[in-house]
Amino acid sequence: MPPTLYISRHAKAEHNIKHRFHIPDPILTPRGHTECRNLRKTFPHHNKIDLILSLPRRRAIQTTLFAFSNTLAQLEDPYLLVPNAQEVIAKPCDTGVSIYVLRAVEIPEIFKEEGLSFGTEKIGFGLVKDEWNSKKGFYAPDPEAVQARAAALRVWLYGIEAQHVVLVTHGGFLHYLTEDGTVSDPMKGVSHMSLTSSLENRLITNSLWLQQLRSSNIHIYERLDGRNGSCL
Repeated sequence: MPPTLYISRHAKAEHNIKHRFHIPDPILTPRGHTECRNLRKTFPHHNKIDLILSLPRRRAIQTTLFAFSNTLAQLEDPYLLVPNAQEVIAKPCDTGVSIYVLRAVEIPEIFKEEGLSFGTEKIGFGLVKDEWNSKKGFYAPDPEAVQARAAALRVWLYGIEAQHVVLVTHGGFLHYLTEDGTVSDPMKGVSHMSLTSSLENRLITNSLWLQQLRSSNIHIYERLDGRNGSCL
């Protein structure tokens, strides 16, 4: 049986203020931390979650650690960094660092600053390859490549053993992953959105499921207890 998904955009980060897209791999703002606390308090499915995923970028990792800290503390398996869920453009704010810097510098700094009850061993790097931040080929910032990457992620999600999965990613990529079609050009990004905006609130509140229509064609649908049971 394919898993139920709970998908969220990262909380507000430094580059979201006055469109400062030149900031490399920005961290969360104080408002972003508040959004994480609010999500931790209001998310109704903490006790169901058996796998947590996020993009290997600081603001997504911070959002995951802070919003789902209690859930992570109870899970035996580490949460996985998923490079396929990276944003759709190649500006500095959306280009990650190497896996070596991420593992040795950035993630330890996040844990040190926040005083979490678990250590860096809680994060799994097995899916992160050297070329994940190249923005070339499979990770290129063009619509065709992003569509292919989103389709590959849906296929992967369909086949995992976990039954209730959280994924923290980016707003622009969410439109490709869910095939939402509510914006004319997802490549322009959605830097103005926050965790409480309409798209992210619907996705994180209502469970999603994956349906296989053909052998390699997986789509995400909203459950009937969500907004009109609509196809995303």
